Amino acid sequence: MAWLPLLFFDDRRIHRYTSQRLLLLGMGALAIEILAGHPQYVFYTVIAAGIYTCFSLIQQTRRLQIVLGLTGMLVGAARWRPCNCCRDWPRAGESIRGAKLPFVVASSYSVPPRT
Repeated sequence: MAWLPLLFFDDRRIHRYTSQRLLLLGMGALAIEILAGHPQYVFYTVIAAGIYTCFSLIQQTRRLQIVLGLTGMLVGAARWRPCNCCRDWPRAGESIRGAKLPFVVASSYSVPPRT
């Protein structure tokens, strides 16, 4: 959620003038929020930015350009995530979650630490 103010700042600047720097700034901030690992905050951020954009578009004349720019920012940020996921996928089996747990351990109240 720490990146939300930067996204709102970037969103407001895009309403005034669209540039590639602003799109990359917003794309990077949203991609970092996606990579943080809390999808519910990304969902809240996208919903809040969408509502803010809808109310801001009432006063704008170049609505299509703004919507396309913000959609490109969202799509670009979402595309950065699979690159990181593909890189870390082979290492996922090395964690305790990658191995099968016996039924007795899995059905217990808490999982004991690995010794």
